[in-house]
Amino acid sequence: MTNIRIKKGQRFEKWVAEFLRKRNHIVDIAHRKVIRIGDKYIFKGGDFFGCFDLISISAEGEITFIQATTHKDWKKDIEKMKEILRRQNSYEIEIWQKVESGKVKVYRYNQYQDIDRDKGFELLFEVGRRK
Repeated sequence: MTNIRIKKGQRFEKWVAEFLRKRNHIVDIAHRKVIRIGDKYIFKGGDFFGCFDLISISAEGEITFIQATTHKDWKKDIEKMKEILRRQNSYEIEIWQKVESGKVKVYRYNQYQDIDRDKGFELLFEVGRRK
């Protein structure tokens, strides 16, 4: 992944975190690790459970794991989440997708859908985003 794409993704993650903090959520963002091998530096993803960028706790105590993405197709993200989705019981899982029109679509996992058929995420809401 190029540096530009990493920075674009990090800006979007920070935007999601700030959006939630303004609504009285406690938010933690996964941090990428920098590994030095000889004279080269490698960035290693530091996602929570290998697939989530943020964890949010609402004022009511609801825990939400969030994948923030700028990709149009996030099926590969769902593949990484399947084991966790099958265990989902007392927390929520959301995908926040930045789309070209300057909007953000927020999808929430519905545990009563069949995740093996790539179903289960329903559009929760859309929000405008200033560029």
